[in-house]
This record gives sequence, structure tokens and C-alpha cells, in this order.
Amino acid sequence: MTPYEQDKLLGELLAGDEAEAFRQSSLSNALHSIRRRRARKRVLVVSAITCLPLLVALCVLFRRPPGLSMASRPPLDRQPAPHAVTPAPAAAPLPTLQIINEKQLFALFPNRSIALIGKPGHQEFVFLDDGKANSPTPPKPAPALPSGSERPGN
Repeated sequence: MTPYEQDKLLGELLAGDEAEAFRQSSLSNALHSIRRRRARKRVLVVSAITCLPLLVALCVLFRRPPGLSMASRPPLDRQPAPHAVTPAPAAAPLPTLQIINEKQLFALFPNRSIALIGKPGHQEFVFLDDGKANSPTPPKPAPALPSGSERPGN
């Protein structure tokens, strides 16, 4: 079949009432789809236009008080306001630290396996035992109190 004959046959098949109904439904579906797209676009534009003033209003409502802004700060050479808070009294001086050497440090932990690991000045103090192996024997528990009838003075 030649292309001319194919076109003629196709034209005869689509020339009836069925072809007209198909064209009509296709056109109505396309128009409906285009209208939905336009409606969605319109909703987005209206939402954006509505949100912009709301955003500006929120910024105005929740802005910093004027006293906190950098522009309204007084220059540093001004005298403090009469209602200014006086500073708290100075805290008690901290006790001075005493620096000890390695031998003094090791003497603080007798009967323990300890080491200083690392380069001088950047050393870590490490316990090599769990604290139980070389520790002295624990103190004995106190003797039980005598019963009420055996107490002296009764």
C-alpha cells in the first residue's frame, strides 16, 4: 500500500461521527487541563502577594527594642544614666595554685601504678591499675554494738 492509499484509508476511517466525538472530547480535555494549570498559577501568585505583607508585619512586630540596636547606643564617652546598675562586689580571690614536680605527684598516690605519658609539657597522667591491686587493705568494720541487755550502765 502506498502512502497515498494509507492516507486515504485513514481519512475514511476518521471521517465519521466517531471521529468528531473523539475530537470534541480531546479538545475539552485539553481545555480543562489548561484551565487547571492557570488556576494553580493564580493561587500561587495570590498566595505570594498575600504572604509578603504578612512577612513585613511580622518583622515589624518582632523587631528588637530600640535600646538594643547598635545605631541607638550612646557613645562610650557619655556618663552612665542615673538608674544604671552598680557592679557586683568583687568575688573572693581564688587560692593560688602550687606547681609540683613529678616526684611530688607520684608521692601523692602511694601504692598505685601510675605514669606520665607524652612529651614534656604535654603529658597525661595515667593510672595503670584499677585502684584495687596495690591499695592497702581496707579498714576493718566496726564491732557490732552489744544487745540492749549487755550494754554497760543498764
